[in-house]
Amino acid sequence: MKRFLASLRPKTLSSKFAAWSNKKMDQWGMDMREKALAVHLFNQFYETALAVVPITLHLVICMAIFFQRQSTQPGLQAAGLISAIIGLTLFVDGLRVCVMPLGELVGRRLPEKFPLPIVLIVAFCLGILCTYAEPAISSLRPLAEQVDRQRAPYLHFVLMEKQEILVLCIGLGVGTAAVLGTYRFVKGWSLKPFIAATLAPTVACACYMHWGNAELKPLLGLCWDS
Repeated sequence: MKRFLASLRPKTLSSKFAAWSNKKMDQWGMDMREKALAVHLFNQFYETALAVVPITLHLVICMAIFFQRQSTQPGLQAAGLISAIIGLTLFVDGLRVCVMPLGELVGRRLPEKFPLPIVLIVAFCLGILCTYAEPAISSLRPLAEQVDRQRAPYLHFVLMEKQEILVLCIGLGVGTAAVLGTYRFVKGWSLKPFIAATLAPTVACACYMHWGNAELKPLLGLCWDS
């Protein structure tokens, strides 16, 4: 327990702030477990803020420079930013505490009890389920409503009328990648042939969509993002 508490020391805090925070926690009557939890959550919040705030500032600067637009509701967006940081902090901690240990347990025990085909089937199913659990997938519908149907008819059609098929295709791709990655790891194969075999036709299709068919060009960003 002492080793665990030592690992949660405030690495991101200065010595003065650490001393001040420890004094405040002592005044509030917090024991060692509560102090460790508070410091751990603060560190997680700090690291998440370091990742989210620069990206947000970059987007704001790009909007101001290239589009000459500024925020119409800065207070609401600031509250949303804080909510996003808190949500990501809890999300990442939940993954670390619950989902990742379960995944490690399944990854260790499954190959010991079942043959390779069963392991590959499980990896394929997990790839599909992870796609449906991806938060970015749920944002497709609101984004689709902002697409101009006249300027990008195919993109509007895919996002609005074929969204379920789109998500399923993405999931099938992720599941296939999980199967190939697992099988490659078991066989000890090199990664370079897989990269060449998948990247070459993908780049060829992207070039055709960009220069060969103007109607498919708006789909290019969605394809690469997927």
